[in-house]
Amino acid sequence: MLPMRGRVTAVSLLLLLSLVSTAKAACTWSPKASVQFRSTVYDLLVEADLWTATNYGVNLYDRTVDPPALIDSIAIPGSTRVIRVRGGIAYIGSGSTISIVRYNGRALERLGGFDAGGTVNDLLILDNYLFAATSNGIAHFAIFSPVSATRTNVTLATSRADVTAFALDGITLYTADGDASVEVFNVSSPALPQKTGTIASLARPSAVAAANGRLYVSDGQSTDIFFNASTKAGTVPLGSTAFASLGGDVHFVAGTDRRFQAVDLTLPGNPVELFEAELIPSGGTLNRVLAMQLAAGRLYVAAGDAGLLTYDVSRFTQPYPLHGYAIGSAGSVVTLQTHTYVTSSSGTITELSINSSGALGFTRDWTPNGTHTVRDTITGFLLTSSGNTLTHWTLVSTTPTAIWSATFPDAIQAAAIVGTTAYALLADRTLWSASLSAQAPAPVKINVPPADEMARFGTLITLAEETPDGKTILREFGGVAEFTRPTGELTIDGVPTNGIAAGDGTAAVFTFRGINFVDFAANTVTVFPQSNAVLARKLAIAGRRVLEVTDRSLLIWDVATQRVVRELPVAEGSFVAATPDNKLAVIGTTEGVTSALLDSATQPPTVTASINGNAYYRKLAANGNRAYLFDNRGIDVFDLTLDTPQLINSIRSATGFVDLAAGSDRLFTLSGNGRVVAYSRDGYALGETTINDGPDTQPLAIHTAGNAVWVSISRGCLSAGCEKKTLVLDPRTLATTATLTGGVIDVVTSGSRAYALFDQPAEARVLNIADPLHPAATATRPTTANSIAFRNGTVYILGQELAVFNEQLQPVGSMFTAIPTPDPTQRVRLDGDCAIITGRGFNPATYTPSLPEWSNRSELEVPAAVRAMVVQPGRVLVLTDHSLEIWASTAAQPPARRRTTR
Repeated sequence: MLPMRGRVTAVSLLLLLSLVSTAKAACTWSPKASVQFRSTVYDLLVEADLWTATNYGVNLYDRTVDPPALIDSIAIPGSTRVIRVRGGIAYIGSGSTISIVRYNGRALERLGGFDAGGTVNDLLILDNYLFAATSNGIAHFAIFSPVSATRTNVTLATSRADVTAFALDGITLYTADGDASVEVFNVSSPALPQKTGTIASLARPSAVAAANGRLYVSDGQSTDIFFNASTKAGTVPLGSTAFASLGGDVHFVAGTDRRFQAVDLTLPGNPVELFEAELIPSGGTLNRVLAMQLAAGRLYVAAGDAGLLTYDVSRFTQPYPLHGYAIGSAGSVVTLQTHTYVTSSSGTITELSINSSGALGFTRDWTPNGTHTVRDTITGFLLTSSGNTLTHWTLVSTTPTAIWSATFPDAIQAAAIVGTTAYALLADRTLWSASLSAQAPAPVKINVPPADEMARFGTLITLAEETPDGKTILREFGGVAEFTRPTGELTIDGVPTNGIAAGDGTAAVFTFRGINFVDFAANTVTVFPQSNAVLARKLAIAGRRVLEVTDRSLLIWDVATQRVVRELPVAEGSFVAATPDNKLAVIGTTEGVTSALLDSATQPPTVTASINGNAYYRKLAANGNRAYLFDNRGIDVFDLTLDTPQLINSIRSATGFVDLAAGSDRLFTLSGNGRVVAYSRDGYALGETTINDGPDTQPLAIHTAGNAVWVSISRGCLSAGCEKKTLVLDPRTLATTATLTGGVIDVVTSGSRAYALFDQPAEARVLNIADPLHPAATATRPTTANSIAFRNGTVYILGQELAVFNEQLQPVGSMFTAIPTPDPTQRVRLDGDCAIITGRGFNPATYTPSLPEWSNRSELEVPAAVRAMVVQPGRVLVLTDHSLEIWASTAAQPPARRRTTR
C-alpha cells in the first residue's frame, strides 16, 4: 500500500468513499471520506488485471508494469478475506457478506451484496453458480445476473459445518472442514453437485489444493499428498495453506510461518526444496503468505501486513540452480565429483550422489559411535574426527567400515588427506600425521610453527597462525606436503572468523576487513571491496571464484573483478565445499544440505516489487480541522479542511510517545520518560516539561479538560504500594497547578463541568472546572467502566452495560445487555441528538438518546475493527485498524475519487 507518511499525494490517492449509513430520524450521518493507511493483503486473483482482497476492501492493480500500478481501491464493510473474479465482476467475502464489485473503466463500484449464511472462508465460481465455504457449511448460489445472486436449495453435506477451503480438479471438488476428512463432490453439473465420498487425512486440515492429478491437504504445518484422489502417497513436513503450481509436481507452498518455498514433490518421501524465502516483518500483526498466483512469468504473493510482493519467475526452470534436502542440521560437509558426505545433528553420516543437474540422491547412511565431523575424502575413503580421535573409513564396502582409529594428544580442529597420509591440526595448535596404509598408525608430531586453522587443496596444505598483535600468518606447504619450509608465506591484518579456504596456490580468509584473497605465487593479498558488509559463515575456493556462505545466501565472488557475480538464496548455511570441477557447491545448512549449480543459466525467483507503505495507527485525537494519528513512529498531522484529508506534518520523538491529547488550539504529547510537549495545531513544538514524581514514576495517559491538561501517572507499581494520580497542567506554561487522586480513563466536558472515569480509585466523578487549573469534585460514585458521556443533565457510563445517572451521579436506569468482559476500546459519545457507541459490535452504532430507552439504532459501516473515535460538532472521526473514516451530520457531496491513470 502507498505510505501516508510524508506523501500527501499517496493519501489523496487512497481516499475512498465508505458506505452510506442507514441511520434514521435526528441521528443521520453521511460519509465524507475513507482514507486507507494499512493494506493487509489476504487474497489475490489475476484476471487481466490483478485484484487483491485486503482487510480494508479491494485494490485493483495494472500488472503490465513492475511494480503493479494501483488503479483504484474501494472500502468493503467487514473483514475482507476472499476474492474471486469472473468476467470483470468480483465476488468478495467480508465477514458473512459476499459483496459484488466491478471496475467500470473509471472506478471500482460496489453493485450490491448478499448474506452467505456464515463467515466466508473461500469462494468458487463454476459457470453461473457460486459456491461459498462458510462457517455454517457450503452455500450454493445462482448468479445469472452479474449484480445479484440467488441462494438455491442445493445442500452439500459436510462432516463439520466450518468449511475452510475448496480445491477443484476437473469435475471434482474437494473441501476441508477442519476434521480428519476431506469431502469429495462431483460438480460436472454445477447446478446439481453430488457428494461422492470422503478421504481420511490429517487431524485438522484447513486447506486443500489440486495439481497434476494429485491432492494436497494441509493443516499449515504438514501436508498429506494423495494420488488419484484416494491413495495416500505420504506426508511432507511442509505447510501448503497457500499454493501455486509451477507445473508438474513443482509447486510454491507456504504454511503458517513466514517462509514460502518452491518444492519438487515428485517423490513425496523425499521433497526437494528448490527455493526458499522468508518474509521480512514490516510491523502489523500478520506477516505470512496467505495466497499466491502465477501469471506470465510472475508470482504474486499476498503477504498480509508485509504487503503485495511480485517475484520474477520467468527464468526459474530446469535445471534449477538450487536443490535442498532436509536431512537434519548439517555439522560438516565434504565432497567429491560424484558424491558428498554430510554429518547431521543426530550423529548420522549421509552419503549423497551428485548428478549433472545438480540434484542429490540419497545413497546410504550410517551412525558411528560418538559424534563425528567429516574432515576430508578421496575416492573410496573418508576421514572423520570425534574429539581427539581420527577415523579412517573405507567406502568400498556396502556399509562403510572403519579401517583404523588413531588417538591424538588433544581435540582435533581440522584434518586432511594428502596421498597416503592423514594430517590433523589439534586444539593445542600442533600438527600431526598418521599413515593411511598402516593398520594401527602411531601419530607423529610435525615440526611447524603453531597454527590455528588448516585447509587442503590437492597436495597443498595451508596453515594459518594468529599472532598476538591481531594478524594472521598464512603458510602454504606444497608437493607431497613436505613441511621443512613453506612454498609461500604472507601476513594479513586481522584473524579468521570462520576458518580458511585453500585453492591452487591461493587462500581466502574472512577478517574484520572482509574477504582477503591470498595469491602465494604472486605474493599478494587482495581485500574484496565491501566484502565486510555481511559476516561470512564459511568460505571455499572454486577455481578463480570465492564462495561465501552467509546467514541468508551463497555469494559467488569473481577474483578478477572482485565483485559478487551471483547470489543464491540459501538459508542459514554453515559449511560449503566445491566439487573438483568447480561447477557445483554443496552447502551444509541448519535443515540439511543444499547443492548449488554455480554456472546455471536459470535463476531463482527474484523480488521485482514490494508494495507496502503501511502505517499502524493506534490512537486518534482532533481539534478543529486537524486530526492527529499516532503509531509507533510518532504522530502524523492531517488537515481536514477539504474533503480530502491532507498530511501536513509528522511529529517524531527519540523517546517515543505514550499518549496524545488535543486541546482547543494545541496538541499535547506524553512520552515514556515523562516528557510533556505542547505543539501548535500544525505540529510545531511550543514548550515542554518533564514529569518526575520519584524513581518509580510511570506515565500512563494524557487528556484535556476545559483549558487544562491532565497527565496521569503511577508510582510504586513496579515495586510495592501502587498509587495512581493525575497532575493538572497549565496548557500555556505546562506548570503543575493541582493534583487529583487516581488515573484518568476517560473524560468529557460540558460548560464548566468535567465528567470523568478514574482508576485507583475506580470511580466516576463530576468536577467543577470553572477554574480549569483547579478542578473540584462535586459528585463521585464507585464504578468500573470504559467510557463516560453527558447530555442535558444526564450522565451515561459505558461498562458491562450503559448505566444512566443524573448530574449528582444518582442512578436513573440502565440499557443494553450486560457484557461480562467488555472490550476496553468501547466508547460512548454524544453530538446533539445523536449518540454513537463503539466496541459493542463490529460497526459503530448510532442512537437517538431519548429516555427511558435509546431509539432508532443504526450503524456506520466500517471496513475494519475500530480503534478510536472522536466526535466533533457535526462530524465523527473513526480510526479503524486500516483506515480513517469520516462522517458528517449534514448531507455531504461524495469527494472526488483520485486514482492512477491506466
